[in-house]
Amino acid sequence: MRGCRWLTRVAELAHDYPCLMSLSSAELSPSSWMSVAWYPIYHIPAYVNLKGSSACFLTYHSISSVFQDNIHNGPEHDDGEIAALSPFGLATYRMQGDLWRRPGSSDPRRLSELHWAASSWLKQVGAHHPDFTFFTSSHRQ
Repeated sequence: MRGCRWLTRVAELAHDYPCLMSLSSAELSPSSWMSVAWYPIYHIPAYVNLKGSSACFLTYHSISSVFQDNIHNGPEHDDGEIAALSPFGLATYRMQGDLWRRPGSSDPRRLSELHWAASSWLKQVGAHHPDFTFFTSSHRQ
């Protein structure tokens, strides 16, 4: 698993605490959450200088089944059912221009609401998330 330290760590935790692998989402704390950082890995040559094409996103997702509104069943595959976790919070970095916002839409309001929700959630659970701090202190939304 070269280059996948987090996979190695998950395997170690599963080995050291086998009961973790038998838990269901109903047994998680209602405040269980995860964050995903989205970074561009490739620029389309024709759009290299397009304002906003290097934007990064930080999304927040509840992983507890207590918040069923955030869990939407996706398409079923051979290996079972897939659950899509809608974000309840968001932070952005280098998101400039109209590339990510449809003119005349409620996108700016929705982005603001998601940013506020992420900030509020982190305060509520007493979490210091360095990525959120970086995304929000490096620029203004």
